[in-house]
Order: sequence, then C-alpha cells, then structure tokens
Amino acid sequence: MHLFNPASAPRGLILLAPGGGQDHTSPGIVARATRLADEGYAVAVVRSLDEVPAVLAEHPGPVGFWGISQGARVGLPLLAAEPRITAAVLGLADGPVASAQLVTAPVLFYVQSDDDLVQPDACRALFDALGSTDKTLIENPGGHLDLPRTSIEESVGWLDQRLAEQ
Repeated sequence: MHLFNPASAPRGLILLAPGGGQDHTSPGIVARATRLADEGYAVAVVRSLDEVPAVLAEHPGPVGFWGISQGARVGLPLLAAEPRITAAVLGLADGPVASAQLVTAPVLFYVQSDDDLVQPDACRALFDALGSTDKTLIENPGGHLDLPRTSIEESVGWLDQRLAEQ
C-alpha cells in the first residue's frame, strides 16, 4: 500500500485500487491520487484487501473508493462488506455480479463503448446488478485504455460531493 497525504488534515480517505498491471507509480494512478489529495483527501493505493482494515482504522472520516477495470473487480466484495465506504467510482469491469447486488453506496460507473478487453454489454450488466439506488452510468467512446482525462475531474467532483454529505 502507498499513501498520498494532503497538505492539510485529511477531509476523508479514498481507497484507490489500480487496474491490472498498475501500481502507485503508474501515471494514471499518480494523477488521480494527486488530484484527490489536492482536494484534501488521504489516498491509499491498495493492491490487496488485506491492507484495508489497518488503513480504515487510521482514518475516522468519510471513505470513498475508486477502482476501474481490475480495481473494480477487486473492490466489489469490499464495497459489499464495508459500510464505511459511502461512495464509489467503478467501471470497465464485468463482475463479480454476486457482490454487486450487495453494494448500496452511491456509484459513478464508467463504460467504454468500444472496449476491447471487457465487453460493454457485460459492463452494463454489472452496473444494472449494483444494489445501489443512487448510481450513474457514463459511457464514452473508445477502447479500454481510452478513458477520457476529463474522467479524473468528473469523478473527483462526484466523490467530493457525495463524501461532503457524510
């Protein structure tokens, strides 16, 4: 696990789960983590769910989750089991659907219409399976690796709004 700390006291915690082959040094992960830290959140880049209980114990404020692709698949069981996570950004994933039904936190979900790794229909099916009554699907053109740069600002604003309500 790697922790990005804000310049001031944290407003909350974002658990950021990288997609396949990424870690805390990957440019996209650094960009998301830095942007969230700029908003005042502590950001824990987690590759294993074993690390999560200790991180949650250290951060008493609101908790959000950001996981795309493999990060979403890893995060679904966590979202289903951890009530402290009150908002999540997910997408570009197709399961596990059994856990999806138990996710009740608000979700912002991304689909790429020309995804060559995860079929868009499978992504939409996962979105539909989410138990949350507050969920938003954003579909963009392009392949799996073409998630627009604007999604960082969009998702940070969305998480910030949801976590501020806590």
